[in-house]
Amino acid sequence: MIFLIFSEWFFHLIGQDPTVSKMSQYYIWISLPGIIGCLQFQATKRFLMAQKIFKPITYFQVFLLVQHLITSVLFIYTFEWGYLGAAIATT
Repeated sequence: MIFLIFSEWFFHLIGQDPTVSKMSQYYIWISLPGIIGCLQFQATKRFLMAQKIFKPITYFQVFLLVQHLITSVLFIYTFEWGYLGAAIATT
């Protein structure tokens, strides 16, 4: 997790353009809160799959796919937030 907070430094270290490094760091910072929900979903999914329960997982993933498409278009194109809108949409 510490690596994600200081990602700009790492990108500079491997020779990335400073502008790209800064943009990547902002994207990662905005996406960090979504990691908690992703980890919880993965744990729940594995638990249900171990018990051979698949329908709730499928319904939830289809719902999230539609929700992600709508929020991505809304934040990236409608509000014109660009890459920061993509980070918010995935969070």
